[in-house]
Amino acid sequence: MFEITQEFKFFADSLPQIVWTSRPDGNLDYFNKSWYRLTGLSFDESRDLGIQSIIHPDEKSETVKRWKNSFENGVDFEMEYRLKDHQGHYRWYIARAIPMRGPDGDIVKWFGTCTSIHKQKEQAIELEKVNYELEKLHNDLDNLVYTASHELKVPASNLEGLVANIYDMVSHKSFDDDCELIADLMKQSVNQLYVNINQLVNMTKAQKKLNGHYFYVKLPGIIHQVMDDLKAQLNASKAKIDIDLKEPQICFTAANTKSVLYNLVSNAIKFRKPDQKCVVKISTWNENGHTVLSVKDHGIGIEPKEENRYFNMFKNLNEHIEGSGLGLYTVKKMVENAGGFIDVYGQEGVGAEFRLHFKNQ
Repeated sequence: MFEITQEFKFFADSLPQIVWTSRPDGNLDYFNKSWYRLTGLSFDESRDLGIQSIIHPDEKSETVKRWKNSFENGVDFEMEYRLKDHQGHYRWYIARAIPMRGPDGDIVKWFGTCTSIHKQKEQAIELEKVNYELEKLHNDLDNLVYTASHELKVPASNLEGLVANIYDMVSHKSFDDDCELIADLMKQSVNQLYVNINQLVNMTKAQKKLNGHYFYVKLPGIIHQVMDDLKAQLNASKAKIDIDLKEPQICFTAANTKSVLYNLVSNAIKFRKPDQKCVVKISTWNENGHTVLSVKDHGIGIEPKEENRYFNMFKNLNEHIEGSGLGLYTVKKMVENAGGFIDVYGQEGVGAEFRLHFKNQ
């Protein structure tokens, strides 16, 4: 029978790892000083299976199962788990134990250690987050290439054809009334190129987080800036903007706030009912620790079962109305990067409402 000697205690206490021993039946009967420094427990509180009281609940069941299998079947024990220290904090350890056998082959003692792997675990978790973000960035880059090749190709191809027509006219010196039409079409194609490029730039910006650098943004001024930018669309559609701000500010950035409102209001105008006056309501209120910014219209509406899909990249609200499908994707990215979230409510033929939830911080 193995006995704990003074020499063994001296050696075990000199190690930075936790050292423990167990009887053949799996009950622990010795701990070195590192154990007591970590846990603040007494021997009586730790002995036998007292260690279970400070193993994290997520790993406790599996630890007990593996330890039972080891001492019943004489196989080495290894397990990663979190132990609660005397301050109540959980820290990661890897526990290992091997059996000592007597001349007859029977187990007479188990010798185990617990080695801290907390820093490695934290680094692994951070690395996993980085890998996840890199994977997202890779997918976003693929999407960006896809967008550039498809969304810019159409107006560029139109321009190419129109320029060819101009060269043909020049070579034949046959300028006629078609010249003005071709010039107008070229202007439209150039404008569409600018729109698509700006949307791509906004999408790229939306995919970058600002490291929590958000400030309280006053909404009235930004709303009027958006209305000025959309003056042509508002006049052409005779649309009206109703404003009801119970909360005059949100925690965001001024540039992103303007971009978000521009996207949502311009969509509301674009998807209006042709036979009905277009009214867009912008309102805010407090709800569950968030400021809610709502943009509501009474346009052609959306299908309820399709609500979440409208935020996918390249998803157009209505295939019969021109659009790149980047606007709502960009809005969602911007809001989520600020720690918020977005809900959409609507009914086909009735209208749609987008509610953006911003943290009050």
